Amino acid sequence: MNKEFIKALEEIEKDKGISREVIFDALEKALIKSYEKNFDDNENVVVKINHDDGKISVLAVKEVVDDLEDNVTQISLEDARAVNSSVEIGDQLTIEVTPMNFGRIAAQTARNIVI
Repeated sequence: MNKEFIKALEEIEKDKGISREVIFDALEKALIKSYEKNFDDNENVVVKINHDDGKISVLAVKEVVDDLEDNVTQISLEDARAVNSSVEIGDQLTIEVTPMNFGRIAAQTARNIVI
């Protein structure tokens, strides 16, 4: 996504009277579904869209644990500290997992929602 897309969303906001937050919330939820469908439906992810530049980030949310039992929802303390040295057991860690070609899928998803 890019600044032109952000401008298009702003026009939708003005023309249709839909708040910017509602539009972004709907897009983020739809992009989570797209990620699950196209990449990994087992991953616990959140999608964030930068409201200024349209950059999309897919973030996996994992619990920091001492003994790894489920690599989908958990991350070992050792691996977590490689990402963030201050995490402790029980913390939630978000790790960027945005796929290389997710922008194309995001654009298609956004187009389908907006139309």
